[in-house]
Amino acid sequence: MILSLYSIIMFHLVSLFIFSGMGKLLSLKDFVHHIINFEVLPKRLSLLYASLIPFLEILGAVFLLFDPTRMYGLAIILSLLISFSYGILRILKSGKKTNCNCYGKWMDTKVDYFTLGKVIYLLGLTVFILLLYLNGLVYSSANIGIGLFLTLLTLAAHKVWQVYKETMRQLKNKERFS
Repeated sequence: MILSLYSIIMFHLVSLFIFSGMGKLLSLKDFVHHIINFEVLPKRLSLLYASLIPFLEILGAVFLLFDPTRMYGLAIILSLLISFSYGILRILKSGKKTNCNCYGKWMDTKVDYFTLGKVIYLLGLTVFILLLYLNGLVYSSANIGIGLFLTLLTLAAHKVWQVYKETMRQLKNKERFS
């Protein structure tokens, strides 16, 4: 039972980070531009960090799949999530309205409290996996399917939130001009 839960969470993290990393790679120039515009780090450091993020996301996800590299994958994912939290908090504190580009061009997402909540959720899952740390994964179709389903739910929740926020923004604008 615990190994199945561990495997489901692992497949969820793997699929989400591969999806996210691939989306950023497919629009790497735009992604790098967005990260530089966050103005959280100096421009040169932002350029380097933004260029590495998609590769680190995919590498970390792949490392999670294998026992000998799992701890490295967890360290990469945990480091990324901590840095994402820092960047999101800095942007929220500044009041700047910007896209987070969490999934590259595959989904238009904003830096907001929902995005911060998603990162905290992923941090919680990663810490849970670190604390439980087991060898082996149960590569069953059920575990993989549930992990993928959790990823789809996470993406759907993020999309629903973005649609809601945009609809509310449009309604407020409409009221101002009425």
